[in-house]
Amino acid sequence: MTDIANTRRGIQSLEIGMRVLAVVARLTGPATLSVIAKAAGLSSSQAHRYLSSLVATQMVSQDEERGLYGLGPASLRLGLAALGKLDMLSQVEAISQKVVAATGRTGLVTVWGDNGATIIRIYGGSPRVVTNLALGSTLPLLSSATGRIFYVYGGYRESQSGAVRTTKKAASSPRWAIEIRTRRYAQVSGDFIPGLRALAAPIFDAQGQLAFVLSIIAGRDFSASGDGRAAEVLIAACESISYPEY
Repeated sequence: MTDIANTRRGIQSLEIGMRVLAVVARLTGPATLSVIAKAAGLSSSQAHRYLSSLVATQMVSQDEERGLYGLGPASLRLGLAALGKLDMLSQVEAISQKVVAATGRTGLVTVWGDNGATIIRIYGGSPRVVTNLALGSTLPLLSSATGRIFYVYGGYRESQSGAVRTTKKAASSPRWAIEIRTRRYAQVSGDFIPGLRALAAPIFDAQGQLAFVLSIIAGRDFSASGDGRAAEVLIAACESISYPEY
């Protein structure tokens, strides 16, 4: 019971801290402790404790002479990163539709979420691939083309409890990991879903981090002889909006 109670208190503290940060962000300019406390529904002493932690992490800055609080440099970096992701997503959406139109294959846009490689966009090809994949579906780390891209460029490996961070060039990397770095894309055939072939390529953000994975899948309506050309289209599209990681 003690551990559960402590966990709940910890989560509640985080929620209150975020509420205080939201108040600072919402105000039109630097504000006093009393103004922030009132807006957050806290006493001045409570608000001061949370603000002190936020100042220590640079999420909030304090003008010590006037005693005013405003957003700090860490909040600015976080906001810029979020804006960058949103702007990049619009580019990913546009390029994904072009790849689907050029190859006829179904396109998937995936990000790394709490449960692993998570589908956030699906673009139907022609003919459409019939599959149980849907928005929010997660793909396995090692047996899907998408998962393998995350494994190689995101620095993940599989453990009993799921995916964990590791070095990008681990000595235990499987042979296909080396091939992915050489070819700049991943390819599987029936490994995850029988009868379907998949190609996947990475998209990197301005910090050189893996941000999205674009995958295209094909069924028996598409000849395997066209996979090479489809891979070229996919790689070129992803590199056209990526910041170089190689």
